[in-house]
Amino acid sequence: MNSRPRHLPQAVAVAVLAAALLAGCGDRNGLDAGTPAPAVSEQPHPEAVWPAWSQSPPKALGDGSAGQEPPAALKGLAVPQEGFAKTDVRDVLRADPDMRGYARLRDISGPGRSGIRPPRLVDLTGDGRPELVVAVDTPSGRTVVAVYTARDGKAYRILKSGGQRPCIETVGSDLLLRTPKDGGENAVRYHWNGVQLAALSDTTTYPRNQSAAPSTQRPRDHTRPCPTDGAADGPADGSREESGR
Repeated sequence: MNSRPRHLPQAVAVAVLAAALLAGCGDRNGLDAGTPAPAVSEQPHPEAVWPAWSQSPPKALGDGSAGQEPPAALKGLAVPQEGFAKTDVRDVLRADPDMRGYARLRDISGPGRSGIRPPRLVDLTGDGRPELVVAVDTPSGRTVVAVYTARDGKAYRILKSGGQRPCIETVGSDLLLRTPKDGGENAVRYHWNGVQLAALSDTTTYPRNQSAAPSTQRPRDHTRPCPTDGAADGPADGSREESGR
């Protein structure tokens, strides 16, 4: 007479399954030592639901250079092989018809006065050669920003922008200008598109306790970007503002 319990095969199967589960939990990744990792599957990519409507997807601001005319070289200015490091910033401003008037302003080394800030050399085109970034603080409190690039001994202006008391920053090879606006802050990010520095994004943000409606009140101090970078409300010597034209 066979005395083996009828449920023994089922018990053995359960024990085998439990051992397999415990073995799988021995490694945090679920793999035993020496077990090859599974192949990484290809990540999904966007696919058009209506392909006929997706042939010309909308582009971000400043994306692409189709239809844009390349800037003209500044006349009467030769950039040495060393680049803008050996070029007088006033010579660059005088050669630029839109910036010529600012060349008569004085040099300034800190905020609070109108004049030409120390020029900066920053690679904004990603080619490893720095561009010349010029900022002029006018007596009215506005700052004019111009960026120049050099090719084959010639200078080209690839951006002219500015605003009231702006904070001028770089994000990688992009240029970011933040200015106060209606109690909030407007931020424009400029990106090289192969022809010029074009606006890649233009956003305005407001404090949480303030609506986006324009405010007639003067912005609070904490909303002013770079409060120590802007020019004074007026010139220290009473001089008139240059038009730059």
